[in-house]
Amino acid sequence: MNILITNDDGVHAEGLLNLKSELDKIANVFVVAPLVERSASGHTITLHDYLRVKKIDKNIFGCSGYPADCVVMGVKHLFQDVVIDLVISGINRGANMAQDIYYSGTVAGAREGMILKIPSIAISLAVKYNEFFQDETTSETFYSTASIFIKKFIENGGILEIKKDALLNINVPNLPYQELQGIKYTIPGFIDYPKDIEKREDTRGRAYYWIGGKKGKVEGIPESDGMAIKQKHISVSDLKLSYFLPDEFACRSKIFSKFL
Repeated sequence: MNILITNDDGVHAEGLLNLKSELDKIANVFVVAPLVERSASGHTITLHDYLRVKKIDKNIFGCSGYPADCVVMGVKHLFQDVVIDLVISGINRGANMAQDIYYSGTVAGAREGMILKIPSIAISLAVKYNEFFQDETTSETFYSTASIFIKKFIENGGILEIKKDALLNINVPNLPYQELQGIKYTIPGFIDYPKDIEKREDTRGRAYYWIGGKKGKVEGIPESDGMAIKQKHISVSDLKLSYFLPDEFACRSKIFSKFL
C-alpha cells in the first residue's frame, strides 16, 4: 500500500513523524507537509502565488503552501508515478471536532484527498480536551495511541469502510492505548467558544487585537464527537461533500420551488 501523509502542524511535527514511523511497518509512506505551521488555515489553496518545495529526506518533502496544496503537490507532481491508495492528514496536536472541522487545515488535507478521489482520513489527538480525563498539568502527548489505532485500522481492512463521497474524521483521546474505552461512530457536535476580542497595545502605543483562544465547552449532544472523547472513546465521523441523500434532495427541491 502507498500512503501519502500531510498535516497542518508542519513537516517536522511530532505527530506526523510518529505516524510515519508506525505506518512504515506496513506500507510505503510518502510525506508532503507544510514547511511552517498552517493550523486553522481551512481549505486554503495557493492560486495567486508560487510554491516552493524542499526535500527533507527520502520521500519526505516540505512545501511552502497549505495542507491542500501539499496533497495536490504529492499526488500530481512529486509522487505522480506512484498510485496513492490512501491519504492521511495528521496526527494533529489538538482535536478537530464540531465546528472546528471548518477551520481545520488537517481536515482540509484529507478533504483534498477525497476531492482527488482517494480514500482519505483526518486524524487528531484530543490534547486540548484532556481536562475530561487527566490532570491538566501533564504535558505528555500520546501520539502512539493514535498511530497504533490507524495501523490496526488499515491492517484490518478499515480502508474499505471509507465512502467514496466522504472522508473519515477521527479524534483520539490523549490517553495510553490501554485506557481507551472503545470506538464510537459519531456526528459533529458543537463547542461553545468564548471568542472574546482582547485589545492590547504595542511598545509604540498602537492597538492590536487577539481573538480569544480559551477552551470551549462541549455541548452534551448525544452521539457527538465531543461526547465520545469525553467518555474516553475514539470518535469516527463521516464528513461528506454532499449531505443530502437523493430522496432528501428531491424533498428540499420541492419545498424551495415554492419560492420562485
